Amino acid sequence: MEKREILWAGFDVGGTNIKAGLVNSSGEIVAWRSIATGRDKEPRAVFARLRRLSDEMLAAGQVPSGQLAGIGVGLPGTIRQQDMLLRRAPNLGWRDLDLAPHLQQLGVMPVYVDNDAHVAALGEAVSGAAQGYASFLLITVGTGLGSAFIYRGEVYRGAGGLGIELGHTCVAADGPRCTCGNRGCLEVFASASALVDWYREQLAAGGEIPSPGRPRPGAADIFMAAGQGDHLAQEAVNRLISYLALGLANAAVLLGPEAVVVGGGVGQAGDILFRPLQEQLDERLARMGYSPVPVLPAKLGNRAGVVGAAWGAARTNL
Repeated sequence: MEKREILWAGFDVGGTNIKAGLVNSSGEIVAWRSIATGRDKEPRAVFARLRRLSDEMLAAGQVPSGQLAGIGVGLPGTIRQQDMLLRRAPNLGWRDLDLAPHLQQLGVMPVYVDNDAHVAALGEAVSGAAQGYASFLLITVGTGLGSAFIYRGEVYRGAGGLGIELGHTCVAADGPRCTCGNRGCLEVFASASALVDWYREQLAAGGEIPSPGRPRPGAADIFMAAGQGDHLAQEAVNRLISYLALGLANAAVLLGPEAVVVGGGVGQAGDILFRPLQEQLDERLARMGYSPVPVLPAKLGNRAGVVGAAWGAARTNL
């Protein structure tokens, strides 16, 4: 690592793990750390961990603190940018939190903070699958269904400053209750949790079991079983894809993205997900006279948030 290289620290804070990295001006991660978020999720304790991680990475790389030009933080919650108010972050247990005093704990300014899906989208734009696209939609399909829309190179936040929540658009008015309180949200049909829950319900109702060694399969197991010809797993995967195509078609009509980037655990499923998803999305859009929108797998994996957070800090400093 060059001694005079200007660097930014990026943090992606989750309910389970904190990922951290030092990122250079080319969007490359030159140092990396990942630790457990820990049981103590009190804000001051979490930001103290971020400060320690930053100091450890600088020390390990023999980087003078003066080379650190800023810090970016991605948090799993809705954040009102104009006053740095975190409205809610269920996985951390935070609600209506003024972030400003906690950001001062990090010791380096400027500090950029944003929703984790927003920073992941910035990361994919800088050095991932969305390079070359001025406007694109990113969705993260995991425990929930996160989303971010990049419009002309900037995160689109809408009038309320919170961005978009594709996972909480309604696709079935009388559908199951969502964690947000509404019914029939896309998230309750097209997330990894929804896939697993539906599959297990079918097993409990007497459906066939694909392999005796996996009595409680996760999303990756279900996709694997589907690829091996298990009919129930195929039905579960097809159901998820059908709802996901519906949600993406709605988003494409409203937002007009140049591309869709799919991340999260389900985004690593490969052709068994992307080929039928692309076909169904194209078919829905063609009926209305819209051009196809390419659906791309995220490239950076679990490092997108770190790159995007650091890049947000870099742009804040411009």
